[in-house]
This record gives sequence, structure tokens and C-alpha cells, in this order.
Amino acid sequence: MSSLLYSPTPDLELIGKGRIFLDRFTSAGVRTGNYIALGNCGKFSVSVKPDVKKNYNAMTHSAGVYKTATARQDVSLKIEGFEFGPDAAALAVMSDLPTILTATGATVTGEALAAAGLQKHGRAYQTLQREVSALVLTQGTTTLVNNVDYVLYDAHAGIVYFPETGAVVDSSAVTAAYTAGAILAAGNQAQVLGAQVSQIRGQLYFVGDPTTGPNWEVLVPRVFLVPTGEQDFISEDFLKWTLEGTIEDNTAFNPLIPYFQATRRINA
Repeated sequence: MSSLLYSPTPDLELIGKGRIFLDRFTSAGVRTGNYIALGNCGKFSVSVKPDVKKNYNAMTHSAGVYKTATARQDVSLKIEGFEFGPDAAALAVMSDLPTILTATGATVTGEALAAAGLQKHGRAYQTLQREVSALVLTQGTTTLVNNVDYVLYDAHAGIVYFPETGAVVDSSAVTAAYTAGAILAAGNQAQVLGAQVSQIRGQLYFVGDPTTGPNWEVLVPRVFLVPTGEQDFISEDFLKWTLEGTIEDNTAFNPLIPYFQATRRINA
């Protein structure tokens, strides 16, 4: 990679790539030193937008600009990512840090699944526990037939569907017996809670690995992040999440880097 600093040289034309890391602050607003890797991101940009004020010369008919000054500056960033790991998903839906789902497992009998009087044909119901196997449904003294009167549509979530052609009737309750499998922490079934927190702050680090051109790294000591737009879960293309961030004044914590610092890396 060229170490030339000054134009003109085509070596300074840039097609950017790289990795983004986020040290998410605690609820007390302090760093943990534990960076989250945001994975494959298709966009990382920083924007500096000065709020420019102009005063005009009212003493002459030409009324030209008499004085220009910057009243304040908005410094922001934007990230678009494609990987939906638990940490990135938590950012995308304003969740606290992800938790891991666990359950001890159990043998379940006589669980009320669908109450008497509720429509059952063409409807789905859910068991109270997950990882369902050996499911048996009864209605009164009648044992319903699996894959005829009902279908265990999703065993992980315990979703049971009643086809329109089954023998189940609306006037009687349906009870369930089944085995609920244990859910171990080692299985890494992560959970995030949407709209759980009102703010996400952290320190962001971008490490460049460009296709061509100079290699830059960017340190943002303090950024306030919010998800923007809709978070799709069905799409005809690769899904992505989008975060926009306000880069906050960091002077009180480190006057040497008030907003962000970009460093050109040589031979990186």
C-alpha cells in the first residue's frame, strides 16, 4: 500500500472496507472495555454539518454577505449492517444486552391448550413450554389424531395447528400432554427485548481494510445510537439493520479527541 500523502496520485483514491467495533456503555454511562464486533457492514459514514449563520450588509443596495460564522456543529454517523447476531439485533431494536434462554424441561400432563367455545378449525394455539415432543391432545375422553386432527407446526415454540378437516369441535376444551425438553445455556438461544432501553451509548472503533486506497481507522469516543427505519424480518433480499448516531462532545472526558479521530495507517 502506498505511503504517499499528497495528490495527485491515483493511490489516494479509496474503495473502503473494514470492521466496526462498539464498546457499549453500561447504564451508568461508563465503558466496559468489551467491544462488540458488528460483523459485515455495508456502510459506515461520518458527517459534519456546521450550522452556518450569515448576516447581510444592509448599508448598500448590493446587500452582500457581511459576516459568516458557524453557530454550532452537528457531528453524526451512520451504519448499515447485514449480520443479525444477538448483539447487533439488540442495537437494532433498542434492547439491553442479550440474555440466554434456558429451561429445565418437564413432563407435562393436563395442560389447557384451547378452551371450550373457542374456534379451533383453522386456528393455532401455543403450549406453555417449549421444545415439545411426544405431544398428545385430548378433547373430553377422545384422543385426537396427530397429523389428522392437529399438527405440531413448530416444536421449538410449541405451536399447534388444527386443520379445517379435523375431528376437533369448538364446544369442548382441548388439553395437552407432552415432554418439554431442557434448554441449555450452551445452546445459545439468545433473546432481546424490543424498545427495552431509551438510550444506547458507546465508543466506536472502525478498522479499515480498503480494497484500494489509503487505510484509515476511526475512533469515536462517545456516540448516541438509535435504529432508523423499519426492521424487516421478511424480505426478497438480504436483510439489513440501520443505526444512526449523534457523536457527542467528548471534551469533558478527553479534550484531545472532542468528537472523533481519524488516523491514516501506513503498511497496515
